[in-house]
Amino acid sequence: MIDSRKTEIRYITDDPKKMLGKWVARRALKTWTEDFVDESSGKVVSIERNEILLERGTYISQDVLCTINFMIQEGSLKEVEVSNQNRQGMLLENRSLLPFKAVAKIDEFKALRVAPATKKRNKYGAKKSGGYDSKKEHSRANELKLMQRAGLISNLREQVKYVLIPAQRDTAGNLLERECSYYADFVYNTDGKTVVEDTKGVRTKEYKIKRKLMLYVHGISIVEI
Repeated sequence: MIDSRKTEIRYITDDPKKMLGKWVARRALKTWTEDFVDESSGKVVSIERNEILLERGTYISQDVLCTINFMIQEGSLKEVEVSNQNRQGMLLENRSLLPFKAVAKIDEFKALRVAPATKKRNKYGAKKSGGYDSKKEHSRANELKLMQRAGLISNLREQVKYVLIPAQRDTAGNLLERECSYYADFVYNTDGKTVVEDTKGVRTKEYKIKRKLMLYVHGISIVEI
C-alpha cells in the first residue's frame, strides 16, 4: 500500500507503548524563557529559547522509546505526535556546482543563458539527509543523540578517523603511497566499552577490506547497522 494522507494514522500521545514502531510526525521541543539585562538601557529582556528533543522523521525504535520514557519522567517532554508513515517534507539545498554560461549570437544581439551544473549522484542511490550521507545515517544519529541525552551512552563522536596503513615515503621523504584510513560513522562508549558503528547500505569490497584491517590493526570489530 502506498503511503498517503488517506492511509496515515496520526495522533498525539503521552503513552510510550503507543509510540513504538511509529515515526515522529512533529518536532518535539523543550521551550523556556531566559531573562537578560540590556546593558545600554538597563531593561530586562525576555527571550524564548528552544531545544530540539525529537527530530521530525525519527523512527521510534526500542532504544528511542527508552529515551522518550526517560524525558517524560523527568518532565522535559509531555507528549509526542506520531504517525504510522514517515511523510516528512524536506528542504532541498542548492548544492550544485558553479553555474556555466552559454552565449549564442543571434543577428547582432547576444542571448545569455545561465544553467547550473548538476551534481553527480551517489552511485549507490543513497540520498543525503540532514547533512548526513543517507537517511539511514541521519536516523541513527538522531537515535544516538537521544540515547546520550538519556545517559544510555556517552562520548558520542561522528566521522572518527582510524589510520589503517600509514603513508609510505622513501629515504628522501618523497611520498610513495598515501595513507589508508577508515572513517567510522559513529563512536561512543557504553558499559565501559567503545563501540564503533557503520551505517553503510552497500558493503563495498573496499569497505570489507577496511573492516578486516580495523580488526587486525586496532582490534576493533565494527558494528554494522
